[in-house]
Amino acid sequence: MGVLTGLVDCGEGGNVFGVQFIKISLDGKELLHRKFDNFSYDQNHECPYVYDYHKSNPRGTGYVYNLFKWPFETLPISAEFGSWAGVIGEQSPGLHHLEILCEDFGGNKVVANGEVYLEPQKKLAKPFTGNISCKKVEFNTFSVVAIGEISQNLGKADFDGVSCRDGNGVEHVLPAKISGRNVQVAFPIAEIWKDGAMSGPNAGERCPSQVLPKLAFVPSAGGELKENSVGVTAVFPKGSLHFPILGQILPVHGIQGTKKLPAKSAGYAIQPSNFVTGKALKLEIPFASHSKPQRLGIYAGVSPNFSYQGGEVHDSKLVLECRALKKGAFVIMEDNIPPVLQFKGSRTIKHLGPVWVFSVSDLGEGISDEKFLPVVDGKTADWDFDPDHDELYIVKPVGKSGHSVTISAFDQAGNKAVFTRKL
Repeated sequence: MGVLTGLVDCGEGGNVFGVQFIKISLDGKELLHRKFDNFSYDQNHECPYVYDYHKSNPRGTGYVYNLFKWPFETLPISAEFGSWAGVIGEQSPGLHHLEILCEDFGGNKVVANGEVYLEPQKKLAKPFTGNISCKKVEFNTFSVVAIGEISQNLGKADFDGVSCRDGNGVEHVLPAKISGRNVQVAFPIAEIWKDGAMSGPNAGERCPSQVLPKLAFVPSAGGELKENSVGVTAVFPKGSLHFPILGQILPVHGIQGTKKLPAKSAGYAIQPSNFVTGKALKLEIPFASHSKPQRLGIYAGVSPNFSYQGGEVHDSKLVLECRALKKGAFVIMEDNIPPVLQFKGSRTIKHLGPVWVFSVSDLGEGISDEKFLPVVDGKTADWDFDPDHDELYIVKPVGKSGHSVTISAFDQAGNKAVFTRKL
């Protein structure tokens, strides 16, 4: 049995907000207590921005706090307690007394108590026992959903689950949604499903079918996913996963890139995707020998839109450390695109004085903000670069216009651009 609770505290706006302490008891027995904390900008630069930002507290709604973090969240909520999700204590069906004690950051306390009735979970009594052919797998936070088809159209048959066997041949009945020939089966995240699952056969069916493919199980303590054909590996260190995962790395073929940003490997989709790790994972993608490995990088996205993620060369592999697994594919690309400079006009910068302003952009690995060589009238000029606005400032010489300006700019891949103009 589980009890679902929610808390809202409107607070006073600003950084006076929310629930600091909570205790939940059932029939006088403590089931859970948590203490939440404020985090400064130095501790986590995201927290104060989220909690202090005025639009995060619309009138009448207040702040909402969860007792757990989803895998895609990065904000810490408690210094004393780690991430948590699940049922707090198994209770018998029937009438119980629930008490919730809360205290906010202003020292205000409230106690909510009363009777709740717990109903037993409905047992699956009529499972489908025939063959299911898996067409697709979707990865969720606490389950893996196999989407497949059955040979006959069942219409609106009153099945409430599916019977299938794990890799050891043990039979399980799992919740499922069946409509006509379409079936969706929810597998919990557990090691018993790493060898996949088989279903059927019913009478008239020759052999069983695979309803869940083989997957890798990575416990919350850490581990790795591996693509065996070329050795692409995602290593999850201890402290990186909030919850265990069933996952895989699948090759994605047909990614070509562009003429100046060509693909140098197949793409690789890591599943599950769209989640953030507590510590950086390490993604390793092998590559063929290359004369200019500094131009190679790992990009992520869905074709044709890819963005540079990083990557360091180690023993014929590109290694990327990251905390966000994005939807789409990771692929090695070669950056042959030089930076682009455009003149924006003149401006006065407090610590430089009168300057010429240039916008700087780069579509590959990004601009190298330490590698500019501006020459004005044959002499090296003073300059500064603002990475927040991608602007290059060149100090204007004293005198009239008509100056000869030449700027050499480099990106992280070593590509060079030269801008020449009379100003």
